[in-house]
Amino acid sequence: MTRDLRQPPDQTRFDEIALPIRSPGMWATLGWHRLCRVEFPSQFFASKGSRLTPISGDFPCVYLAVDQETTVAEVWGDRFAAQRANGDELYVIPRQQALRWNYLQTTGLPEALRLCDLTQPETRLALGIDAGTLYATDLQLPQLWAERIARHPSRFDGIVYRSRHTDLACLVLWNRADDTMPLEKRLTFGSAQPFFDAEPAYILAGKIGIRLSFAW
Repeated sequence: MTRDLRQPPDQTRFDEIALPIRSPGMWATLGWHRLCRVEFPSQFFASKGSRLTPISGDFPCVYLAVDQETTVAEVWGDRFAAQRANGDELYVIPRQQALRWNYLQTTGLPEALRLCDLTQPETRLALGIDAGTLYATDLQLPQLWAERIARHPSRFDGIVYRSRHTDLACLVLWNRADDTMPLEKRLTFGSAQPFFDAEPAYILAGKIGIRLSFAW
């Protein structure tokens, strides 16, 4: 039986749902990781190609993961898997392309964050969303759900979810235009580490079943 993907209710009805609010707790002290493009001056922007960016584009986002391997998987995992499916054992990233990416690590999360935790079944049941909808190939559907969550009266700062590649925790956090102290100013990152020739990318490629090369 084919299951239909779930559409969210309109915002007025959605706002009536009582949603659990998760604080960072022990996650606050973790150094969350990000694989970012070096040319962007801000880590917050509304990427239309990212799963849980609210669809309106009104909420600039930053995406984080609990480890560097997962950040690589979120950016490159589909391409690595497609390479293996095509029967090619080697995936080559040109040096000039690789140099456009860096790893960043947060110095911790603000304790006062209000998170919608989609790793918890209680939250998903309250929302009415299922895994098939959350990880739909048509990104506009999860982006529409993210829009509803972002505009909910609970004023969530973002969403906790699991990477569809590694099943480890990821975060999407967003700036609100009406916040007196936006998250962009409260979330800080440590020094950057180059993506080029970095170990996590090799490890992930090996787990997927291909070899990785950074070509000169």
